[in-house]
Amino acid sequence: MGSALAVHLAHRLAERYPDGRLFLDLHGHASAEQATDPVAALEVLLRALGVPGDRIPVGLAERSALWRAELAERKVLVLLDNAAGATQVRPLLPGSAGCLALVTSRGSLADLDGAQVLSLDVLPEAEAIALFASVAGAERLAGQQESVAELVRLCGYLPLAIRIAAARLRSRPVWTVAYLAGRLRDGLTELSTGDRGVAAAFSLSYQHLTPEQQRLFRLLGLHPGPDIDAQAAAALACRASHATERLLEDLVDAHLLQQCVSGRYRFHDLVRSYAATAAATDPDRQAALTRLVEHYLHTAHAADRLLEPHREPFPLEPTATARPPVNPAAWFDAEQANLAAIHQLASTHDLHLQVWQLACALDVFHRRRGQLHGALTVWEAGLTAAEALHEPAARSRAHRLLGHAHARLGHHAEAVRHLRQALDLAEHTGDLLAQAHTQHTLAWASERQGDNQTALDHATQALHLYRKLALTRREAQALNAVGWYHALLGEYEQARVHCETALSLHRGHQDGAATLDALGYTLDSLGYIAHHTGRHPDARDYYQQALTVFRDLGNTYEEANTLAKLAAAQHSLGADDQAGDCWRQALRLYRQQGRRPDADRIRHQLAALAK
Repeated sequence: MGSALAVHLAHRLAERYPDGRLFLDLHGHASAEQATDPVAALEVLLRALGVPGDRIPVGLAERSALWRAELAERKVLVLLDNAAGATQVRPLLPGSAGCLALVTSRGSLADLDGAQVLSLDVLPEAEAIALFASVAGAERLAGQQESVAELVRLCGYLPLAIRIAAARLRSRPVWTVAYLAGRLRDGLTELSTGDRGVAAAFSLSYQHLTPEQQRLFRLLGLHPGPDIDAQAAAALACRASHATERLLEDLVDAHLLQQCVSGRYRFHDLVRSYAATAAATDPDRQAALTRLVEHYLHTAHAADRLLEPHREPFPLEPTATARPPVNPAAWFDAEQANLAAIHQLASTHDLHLQVWQLACALDVFHRRRGQLHGALTVWEAGLTAAEALHEPAARSRAHRLLGHAHARLGHHAEAVRHLRQALDLAEHTGDLLAQAHTQHTLAWASERQGDNQTALDHATQALHLYRKLALTRREAQALNAVGWYHALLGEYEQARVHCETALSLHRGHQDGAATLDALGYTLDSLGYIAHHTGRHPDARDYYQQALTVFRDLGNTYEEANTLAKLAAAQHSLGADDQAGDCWRQALRLYRQQGRRPDADRIRHQLAALAK
């Protein structure tokens, strides 16, 4: 009832908030594993405002600050549905007086500062009867007042149950209200909440489904994520997508599914509990779960190959049923909560190979979207799975990518420990490619610790190995890394030679996003070298080229860094107006990304420029 009222109110108030209306289901009263973490919720909200993923910071406080900064000059209505409590909601609240947050929850939110709390009871009898009449049709109720009163009582005066019962009556012209009420009284399944009337309403709808509709409804109760599309539902039911979509629409018509977004279906959480109970005894349960995991795995693998086609593939048996998404990045964005839930489900059921393979398929998406904690979670499970598989190559890859995840989060000791184990395994098996990748990652992790000499040593070893393997794209990336670390050590001539060679190789392979990213980094490195050797016009040109690459890719994280460097080059050329403009652009991006130390540094430079 609270959700429906809040949605109705949001529609009524829409004209007062011209800059947008945002809706987010926080799943606060699903299982503890499914409830939306505020960090994840803020990413969804920020993306809804148009903030690119690479501008979204990692930490809760930083994301909350960016969220409030984005709303500071806007008039936006935010509907936070199904909240667990004040702790979950507090970081999501706008800080601007021009915005409005509507929050629904089954629990009390009285400890939410500044909130006006409205506690909703079940419907009064008169309103419950009016709701029933509006759905079933007032003409159907003539002379049946007592039966109507009994029926809404059996529904617990809950709007959802009343709507389901009324829709059933409307679709059965020969039924009377008394007959429907009698069906609700007679032996219907209880929900876990113990609310007999609601269980009766759900069971009544379920019993009038066809066998095919009933089977799909039960199997949907196995799905661990917040919603599902027709392709995943088809895999779950082992049916064709078009036939499954018809069944899904039938369940929507029966008020057993909701379709809040075109093509995506979800349960009300009470109906989910009922479906899960029904699924517990389905004889196809285990096979359906396996089909579901395989569907997400193979689709994620196909999407991953489109995102980064030049990355070395991981072993996966082909399947005829998985279709690559038309827009892989959009598919990952839409399915990220489901993919996390499926990965956890696979871990729970000891599907070790699928757990490791899913971690591989998610790695590029997590890295590009800056989902550091997500990457850490899947690779912790991925390493456990790899160890259970007793495959040295799988273990080496899991240790390397788990080490990378730790390094990005600043967990330096853990990062080095896992990377060393990855290198030991690769050396023990003679896997030169795995050795090269691990040396490259060790170089980056060493730079994060401030040890540029060790970083150079690892990058040089990676370069030798990539050359031995004749992998020119990887060689170009390693050349730039070696040049960058020479530059950080003040060895600019060696740095220039390496980076110019890398640039030549990159420009010979401009056919993939990974190559373009690397091209941008190399141009940025050459700008840094030119600036620190007094060749400021060249530095400006390199930085402007790098800026074009990063902007074309939507890489605003590196765009901010390059803008700051370009500003310094402009300042050295005496072009203070252009320098100030670049620094202000960088400052805006740093603030949006929650990068406070970088923002403070730019503010000081702007202050010095103004003197």
